[in-house]
This record gives sequence, C-alpha cells and structure tokens, in this order.
Amino acid sequence: MPKLERIERKIKKLEEKKKALEEEYRKKRAKILQSKMKSEEKAQELYKLYQKYQRRISEIDTRILILKREASTLPLKEEMKKRGRIRLKDIVKAEREILKSGIPTTLEEPLVQMTIPESYEIIEQYSVHPPYAYIAIGKDKFTNEMVYFVIEPRLSPRETDLLNLIKDIIVSSIVVYPEEVGENKWRFIEELVERIVSDYGISMTRASLEKIKYYVARDFAGYGRIDPIMRDPWIEDISCDGPGIPIFVFHRKYQSLRTNVVFPEALELDNFVIRLAQISGKHISVANPLLDTTLPDGSRAQLTLRKEVTTRGSTFTIRKFREKPFSPVELIELETASPEMMAYFWILVEYGASAIFAGGTASGKTTSLNAITMFIPPNEKIVSIEDTRELNLPHPNWIPGVTRTGFGGEGKEIDMYDLLRAALR
Repeated sequence: MPKLERIERKIKKLEEKKKALEEEYRKKRAKILQSKMKSEEKAQELYKLYQKYQRRISEIDTRILILKREASTLPLKEEMKKRGRIRLKDIVKAEREILKSGIPTTLEEPLVQMTIPESYEIIEQYSVHPPYAYIAIGKDKFTNEMVYFVIEPRLSPRETDLLNLIKDIIVSSIVVYPEEVGENKWRFIEELVERIVSDYGISMTRASLEKIKYYVARDFAGYGRIDPIMRDPWIEDISCDGPGIPIFVFHRKYQSLRTNVVFPEALELDNFVIRLAQISGKHISVANPLLDTTLPDGSRAQLTLRKEVTTRGSTFTIRKFREKPFSPVELIELETASPEMMAYFWILVEYGASAIFAGGTASGKTTSLNAITMFIPPNEKIVSIEDTRELNLPHPNWIPGVTRTGFGGEGKEIDMYDLLRAALR
C-alpha cells in the first residue's frame, strides 16, 4: 500500500528528528549543570531550556500520533468505502482537530505496566504501594530460577529530564525547615512538586505528574530504589553486595531471590549508604566505614562504605522486623513451638528464672524472645540492653538500652557493661 509506506517514512523521519532534539537537549542541560552560575540562575536557565525543547518535541509527538492513527485507519477506510458507509476522511480530519486542541481522544494508560521479560513466567504478583509499585515473582522458563521483580512506572525520556529538572530545583533553590514538613514527609514532597509545577508553569499530563511525584517522594522521603522492597511485608532480609550487582532478598514464601533492582553507579550507592546512616542518626565515613544501626522503621541495618573493608564497594544488609511481633499463640500455630514449650517458658518468666536463646542467623532468636516477653506482667519494669535495637515490646514501663561507639577525644564509648551497671542501680 503506497500511502501506508509514505506515512511510515514520515513517522521514521520525525522519530529521528525527535531523537536528535533529545540528544541536543541533554548536552545543553549538562553544560548548564557544569557551569559556575548561581543556583537560582542555573534553575531558571534549566527551565527555559526545558520549555524551549519541550514545545518542539511535543509538536513532533503530536504529528507522529496523527500519522499513526491515520495509518491504523487505512484498512478500515478501504473496507467502509466498499460498503458505502460514512467517509473515514471526515473522521480522521475531526480527530486531527481534536489532537491539535490538546484534548485526549482516549483514556490515559495506567501508571504501571505489569510486564516482566518474556523468558519468565509470572508465579505471583501483588501490590506494595498502589498504584505506583507492584511485585512480581517470576520463574525462568529455561533455568527455573525464581526472580523478584519490582515493577514501577516507566518514564519517557522527556519525563526523565523533567524529573531531573524538578530534583535540581528542589536541591538548589528550595529551603525546607523541619517544622514545615510535619509527620507525613511523603505528602509534603508531593505538594512541593505540585507547587513547583504550578509556579514554573510546567505543562504535562496528569499521568506524568503522578509518576514524577512518586519518584521525587520515593527518593527524598522514602528509601529510593529499594522503597518498594521495604514496603513488602513478605521480605525479611535485603542485601546489596556492591554497585552493578543485583540486590538479593529473603522472601518468607520463596526464600532467597535475586531482584531486578541494581545500583548502577558506585557514587549513587555510596550516597545511599551515607543517607541510611544519617536517617538513623549515626555517622559513617572512610575513617569509620563499618556501621550497625537501626532505621527509623525499626529495621536493623549493617553498612559498609566504599572499598575500605569490602573490596566490591559499599554494601548494606537490612533485616526487617514485623511491626507487630509474633505472640506465643501465633508461634504455636506456626509450629515453631509446642504448647508444652510455651507453658514451660511461661513458668520460667513467672518465677524469674534465667534463659538463653541461641541459634544461627535468622533462626528466630529475636522473634522467640519478643514472644516470651509477653508473659511479663504489663506494669513490670523492663530494661533491655542491645548493641543494635531489635526488641519491640508492648510494655509501657520499658527502657530500651543501646550501646554507643566512641567519637574520639572526650567522646566516651558506652558498652554493654556500662548499660548493665546503670540498669542495676
């Protein structure tokens, strides 16, 4: 069909022109970012550059869309001509006018496309942060390997550039005070993005705005690339062994799994490890590259920075804990312990006997200890001593003690013996 071939050639030329414009925009954007301009001037120049290229690229996108719709109607047009029905030329002409006016002719596509590589069969999928983040457990059709897929909104090149622009504006020219943020940091970041889009007059679809709000909030208020994994209640451990290496997780149902989440650059992973330390109220540096800490949500984290002690680069391991610990009854139902064992532990607690829980990694020591403490009367005073905070007791009269490393100079290290001596006074 000669006309169809002409349309396809036009589409190809337009796509090549669009690609060249996007490459030109990225080079000019990088040049502005590397310049010595002030932060406010840099943000203004970035926005002017974006407006200039966004308009030209949008015009090309509209022309491509019109041509594709026209190409898709050609077979139907021929068929309707044969049957003597309404002229499709008039329909195509009307659709062109609608597209030029900026009114969408179809519903916007979903934020997330629930797809994984074709070589994998989906075993299970579920949401962790709808409508933005989903999890799919896939099985390789050839090797039978199980893989943990994090599925998030896909960004077009224009949306990626716009996301970077808004991040640059926030970092370079927005001053935020803690009292302004409040408790809901995620919502605060979303409102901040909406305000920037409004103040700068940035034009975009509602779907694009939702995607950008999600990624900005995820990176600034959440846990970045691993935020969907941190939200997954089925995950016990998250392990990153270095840049360019897939993150591994321990799933309560499918055991150890490789994920599709990777920190591609060493600098990005270094910054993420430093951020984990900072939000935990701790410090990590080249001088002190090892850190055991507790994250704000109660998860335990072990961090290393750069190649000082781990030759592949920065690493982190996060052990997640349930918000609500297992009760003795639940451990019996899960067949972790028998009713007779729990009755014996109850007697030990009631008569003040001593007990030790020992075992390998992830064998259930903390889980069992948390459950046994529920036999302690609610108003009894409890003092716990840990090197990293793990226990989560429901008792109101509870003092959780945690050791502290020294800061050098006059900063004194506080070890378990110091905490024990204070507890016995």
